[in-house]
Amino acid sequence: MERTALVPLGGAVDHWLVVFLDTENAPRWWHRFVKPGFRHCLAFGFDGRCWLQVDCLLNLLDVRSFAVAEMTLVLEILASHRAKVLAVRRAAPVSRPMPRGPVYCVSAVKHLLGIRSRALTPWQLYRSLLRQGAVAIDLGAVP
Repeated sequence: MERTALVPLGGAVDHWLVVFLDTENAPRWWHRFVKPGFRHCLAFGFDGRCWLQVDCLLNLLDVRSFAVAEMTLVLEILASHRAKVLAVRRAAPVSRPMPRGPVYCVSAVKHLLGIRSRALTPWQLYRSLLRQGAVAIDLGAVP
């Protein structure tokens, strides 16, 4: 028996919720270049057992897991911050490498989704994902 058969491997996350919101941090110099309501983005994905949050912050890449029941509270918190949410399917892997650049929220989400986009700001990424078929989720309608 192969060793991988002994340990259950994590499920692949093919669908992601990409969240766009303002931050409650102190104003930064780049906030004058980004649209209010779209100053930050992060992603949530379900692997079949738990929800994963991937959030690229200034000082670290924060990855957290949430039980299914906890995700209801997370969605309520996001709704209270008037977050915009898009449901996005992860792109099929391509053979050519993804372009590298500065690591920040937009570039991290683009890499996570495996997409090529010229988006540099969360607002530009939001518009790009909608053009690529993402579906807007109304958090006010989530039970």
